[in-house]
Amino acid sequence: MLSTHDMRKSKIIHRCMAEEGNYIDNPKLIDQPTNAGITQPTLDKYNSDHPNFHFPNNLKELTGVQAEQIYGEDFYDERRIGDIVNERIAYAIFDMGVMSNFKNVIKMVQTTINQITDNKVSVDGAIGDETIAALNNIPAQNINTFMETLKRNRLEYLRHLNTWHKYGNGWSARTNRY
Repeated sequence: MLSTHDMRKSKIIHRCMAEEGNYIDNPKLIDQPTNAGITQPTLDKYNSDHPNFHFPNNLKELTGVQAEQIYGEDFYDERRIGDIVNERIAYAIFDMGVMSNFKNVIKMVQTTINQITDNKVSVDGAIGDETIAALNNIPAQNINTFMETLKRNRLEYLRHLNTWHKYGNGWSARTNRY
């Protein structure tokens, strides 16, 4: 039986994987092939870091269970998502980190913390103890305000990307589900 922590981790990963879909190699939809959101460079790095797991070299052959393991270790655990108490905030940060450069995501989160709380954190792109504590100290009655501000900041960031015209509708819909 899974612990509460492991069930939450699995739930967050599966929700994100559902957004990402299965194997996709369509230049009209994406810049590079993905499988459950995992790119070939991500798989290559994981294989290099964990040669004993014998994951496939070809992204197309990656299974859902293997993608979940990569997300669990390299995205959820390494990025301290499990340390974030509020599941809605944890999911949004996890999902944004799958879609974008994680350091930029954390800078956006830190900026949002500074905009809506009295806790002022360094905007350094590192998800350290200071950022985790500030996230975990957002009062329950302020979670919606934090999330709405984070979504606005996220959409503003995405609108400035040169691929907004291509992906903007999907990014907006996904971000608004946080």
